[in-house]
Amino acid sequence: MVIFFRALIVVLITSLVFIPKAYAATLTADWVVNQDSSTQYTIEATVTAVNGNVRNITSFLDLAAAFGVGNYSFSVSQTSTTSQFLNINSNYDGDGVTPGDDQLVTNTILQNTTVVLTVVVTVTDPSQVNPSALNGFVFSTNPNTVIPITALLVSIDTYPDIGIANQTSYSFDGSCSENGSLVNIVVSDGVTNINTSATCSLDSWSISGLDVSGLNDGSITITATHSNFVNTAQAQVTVNKATTADISVLKADLNGSTTYTPGATSTYEIVVSNAGPLDVDNIVVNDTLPSGFSAASWSCNPTGSANCDTASGSGSISNITVDIPAGDSVIFIVSVTWSADPNDY
Repeated sequence: MVIFFRALIVVLITSLVFIPKAYAATLTADWVVNQDSSTQYTIEATVTAVNGNVRNITSFLDLAAAFGVGNYSFSVSQTSTTSQFLNINSNYDGDGVTPGDDQLVTNTILQNTTVVLTVVVTVTDPSQVNPSALNGFVFSTNPNTVIPITALLVSIDTYPDIGIANQTSYSFDGSCSENGSLVNIVVSDGVTNINTSATCSLDSWSISGLDVSGLNDGSITITATHSNFVNTAQAQVTVNKATTADISVLKADLNGSTTYTPGATSTYEIVVSNAGPLDVDNIVVNDTLPSGFSAASWSCNPTGSANCDTASGSGSISNITVDIPAGDSVIFIVSVTWSADPNDY
């Protein structure tokens, strides 16, 4: 038994840019019910866009009216090479009671292309089935969001270098223009690719907690690709990945002396440098003075973007934490007065 239906929907579409006159796009929806057996029915809807590309189309199907509440189960599938219904099994219970639960939303149907939506229904009690009561697929659109597809935009906005602390939980983000669709991401060292994706929402996308520890140290490319079946936008950036840093310490007497004299003073300089390639935080510096000093003070002086958690102190340098980006350093100046009492040595 085959039942044929046809519906015609006219949707007003306005461009994102100003045009003197809006133009109309037409949706044609043919749907058919096939009885495969006494307990199985197949419902197919063929939806085609004419005179324009159409987005954000909602379909509603009241299965309960034809098959009886609680008397059936169903599955939903789709066939299309260019367009797709999104989340076709999500919140779609087909009970005909709550319209919001019985809706399928399509992302894009291109001009002169077709989506075939198939629902297979299996019933428990065939005597409750009344196919003529099936009201079919009802398609509607939102005039505020049904617009011609325009050029896509995608960018990668935040992309820190990959260091020791974030290589197993790397995060980056960007902007996009096709809300509801995917931004496909490839993070690569040129040999190994890590593939992931993010949904474009409110004109932005983000990746967080990505494990990139399997990539080799060196230059890493991040590529973001955004597509709406008509256009493709792509952005690419390069970051540096490294798991080591070259930290050096140089200590010298500013007067060039290699000895100290009781009752005299000395001034020392301790330079902690980071030759890279990584920025390094939480470096702990200690310098214990020998016996015989009667007074001592020190200061910590960062260069560039380096940072000292304590700017100055007295006595020995003990557990002072510094942050040193690649190429920067911190300089400790230590002033010491030596005791004149021989018993202090």
